Amino acid sequence: MQKPLGGGPSFEGSGSGFRWRVGVGIVNRCQDVSVPTAAGCGGGASWRQGVAETTGAKRVGRRRDPSIEPKVNAAVVRLYAREGWNGLTFDAVAREACVGKPAIYRRWDTREDLLVRAIDTLRLPIARDCGSLRADLLDFAQQWVDWYGDADRGHAAQRLAADIRTNPALAERYAAVIGDPRVKAARAITHRAVQRGEVGPGVHSSTIPDLLVGALNVHWHTTPEGRQRRLRQTFKAYAGQLIDVILAGVATLAPPEDREEREAPARATTRRRVAAAQAGPSGDGGRVASRESIRVARSRSAPETHAPARTRSGHA
Repeated sequence: MQKPLGGGPSFEGSGSGFRWRVGVGIVNRCQDVSVPTAAGCGGGASWRQGVAETTGAKRVGRRRDPSIEPKVNAAVVRLYAREGWNGLTFDAVAREACVGKPAIYRRWDTREDLLVRAIDTLRLPIARDCGSLRADLLDFAQQWVDWYGDADRGHAAQRLAADIRTNPALAERYAAVIGDPRVKAARAITHRAVQRGEVGPGVHSSTIPDLLVGALNVHWHTTPEGRQRRLRQTFKAYAGQLIDVILAGVATLAPPEDREEREAPARATTRRRVAAAQAGPSGDGGRVASRESIRVARSRSAPETHAPARTRSGHA
């Protein structure tokens, strides 16, 4: 082994790579000199081995900044609500979010994916099982009240509903990530209500959620911009009243077996009146009277209807 100049060796630093001090210089790293690789490890190892241990580990790339996704998602919603689909470009999103374009390209492949994933992170309302039909509807309505509490969310949702009709790629991505799971969850409200016996099986699975969500959306989007602030204060009360109306209407749609029981007495009364009328006097006059009696009996048993009032001219 070549002896170093300028006295004995001294170690500097820590870890597996130690340096030899040789006068004012350092021994060439390719020299095969035996040095301990670390204090207390016992035995010696060649300088080459020490270098390999120091530099041979696989380098790990820089970790992604976890703050990028939230900033970009928020920027996408703001930009889309303000500019629409044509204004939602990667350049515009990068400026809005104050991030570099490479960071966006590394995380999102297309504008469709960028928009749908941003909307999906905003906790778009989804129906949940809360134990009863009323509880399910109240919870679902409250989610929509919270959703519309942010003006950008409401405008973005309105634009998205229109854009998925003209953009097949956006519609496909939206259906897979947002639309289909939420439609299935909304229809489950009716399915659970039928299983609990709260509504009859004849109620279509879409009827109840459509009445709720449709009315909330129409009420929100048709309110003038100048009254939006007032609407945010009254929207929850409106949703509660709407649920009361829906439940009252659904209650009239009784299961078929219940309807049979309610209508059975009326049908029995009709049969008795018809039989009594047919047992009237014989002869032509009797037959005419019987037919008139049958007509009257049936009209008495039929459900009462209210015809529109007529004026003197005969028009309603």
